[in-house]
Amino acid sequence: AYGALECWKGNWSVSMLYPLYQWAKQVQNGIKNVGRIESQLQMALPSVRSMKQVLTAPTLITDIAVPSQLSCRQDLSLEFRKVSHAYPNKSGKPSMPVLQQVDFKVEPGEKTALIGSSGSGKTTLLRLALRAFDPCQGEVRITGVDLKEIRLRDWLTQTGVILQEPCVFNGTIRDNLLYAYPAERKIPNDKELWQLMSLLRIDFGERLTD
Repeated sequence: AYGALECWKGNWSVSMLYPLYQWAKQVQNGIKNVGRIESQLQMALPSVRSMKQVLTAPTLITDIAVPSQLSCRQDLSLEFRKVSHAYPNKSGKPSMPVLQQVDFKVEPGEKTALIGSSGSGKTTLLRLALRAFDPCQGEVRITGVDLKEIRLRDWLTQTGVILQEPCVFNGTIRDNLLYAYPAERKIPNDKELWQLMSLLRIDFGERLTD
């Protein structure tokens, strides 16, 4: 309005009004962008707080004072000995048992399939094997040693989980393959990663480009 008034008075030419209009438009858009970013931050803050609470929550699973260590080159067996487990109900007391007196052993190199209907305890067995929690009764043993006595980090380094709906993070394929890779171990080169993908039957065909 000010520029139009100055043009009407003859103080400005139209050629001066147009750049002023463009500059004002840029300033206006910048202010709108700042407001939009601030709004997005306010919307994201509750999620960030919740995520922070989850990441900083104390774990119920801890190592013993002097835990046993596993070698990355060691052949390992997995054994469930009379394992029973029940999840706590709302009052904190154990509910109906999901697993009762489960016994099985997986030797090094063996493949074992768990087959059952929904709610039969397959996921519970997996979580117990990863020591997401300890069984109410019985033992989970790794090469004859109770999993509670093994340093959890060593055991998790030896295990991997492939979900039905895998999550792919933003970044390169290499970033995804090396996610959470132990810092103390040698980082594999590209050739070794291709060999790993071949072993895992990860085939991208001709979809990869330079």
